[in-house]
Amino acid sequence: MDKTVVAWVGANQVLSPRFHELFRKGAPTRTDKYKEIGNQKEQHRAFFTEQAQAIVVDKTIFDWQKYNFKEQFSIDEAYDIHTIFPEKTYYYVAFKDKKIRDEFNKALDTFKKNGTYKDVYKHYVEGRIKLQLEITNLITQISAPYIFDEKRDALEKILQAFIKGIPSLHTVDVYDDSTNSLFLQVVQNDFVHKEKQPAKSLKTVFTVGQEPL
Repeated sequence: MDKTVVAWVGANQVLSPRFHELFRKGAPTRTDKYKEIGNQKEQHRAFFTEQAQAIVVDKTIFDWQKYNFKEQFSIDEAYDIHTIFPEKTYYYVAFKDKKIRDEFNKALDTFKKNGTYKDVYKHYVEGRIKLQLEITNLITQISAPYIFDEKRDALEKILQAFIKGIPSLHTVDVYDDSTNSLFLQVVQNDFVHKEKQPAKSLKTVFTVGQEPL
């Protein structure tokens, strides 16, 4: 092999038997041209900086990393993508409640038919979700001491500033994890304080089971 190839750690164990045969540890065909890197960001950095000429990766992950690296490395070229593994790797969501599973599948089918599924996919791949997560983490860090001291009015003013400054932010719900209840809700320019109510927890919905989607 005359080209440097990068993949994730353990790739040789979960891909095709032939791939494992060629790139398992100790295989005579596994040379220093094949590298397994634990950090996916570093895998792609090696590829986009031409330290590696090929990368073995899920296409969705590649699209996400390409979008996030495009300004740093001026990535504007198209890449050749080769489907080298004939079998797909399927992932499942398991449900504790069959009724909820069926409702989920019905809604998912509707999203796929009306185009919402593609919009959500694009939303995640193009990195906008990354900004949302950063905003969420920042709001969480700011809110924590106000929840502890029960300073709702002061926190409401801060969150209103967030909503005014970020056009795509319309509502902020703040939950108190210690009581599993809604601490306050800020909606655009209106403040609505809801008395403490039990918050719906996904832990009661999703669990490990045998039912496929």
